[in-house]
Amino acid sequence: LLWSLKLRAATAYRQAAEAAGLPVADLRFEDLVADNRRAMTATLHALGIDPTGLARLERNTKRGEPGAADLAEIYAREAWRSDLTAGVVAGINARVDWPLAAQFGYARLSPGDFPDALPAPRARRLAEEMARLSTPTERGAASDVA
Repeated sequence: LLWSLKLRAATAYRQAAEAAGLPVADLRFEDLVADNRRAMTATLHALGIDPTGLARLERNTKRGEPGAADLAEIYAREAWRSDLTAGVVAGINARVDWPLAAQFGYARLSPGDFPDALPAPRARRLAEEMARLSTPTERGAASDVA
């Protein structure tokens, strides 16, 4: 699973940086989205950098995505959970390196906390959203970039 590969890479980077005597701090995406100024302030403090003058980013850096406040609210209420079923959670659990994930503050979800199937209207909307996804090269096309 890509997520576990990213966590392994972050761990390898941390170890190499620490071995070189460099300061290192972890910054979880969820924390950055929830309150980017607070998360960056804590990260800069952990690195021994003065965060004076740091301002909150008020807009999303990706066009067509929810704004910063909307994205923070989505992550605060963990809206992504409404797209998961017991089978999806079981599949995720089987592929994630949970001891590694726990080092970054993530916990295994219980398939029993999720429905066997999504309600039909939500399943249709999700399928439509997935069908509209473009390839990464199309999404970042020059016409989409300011």
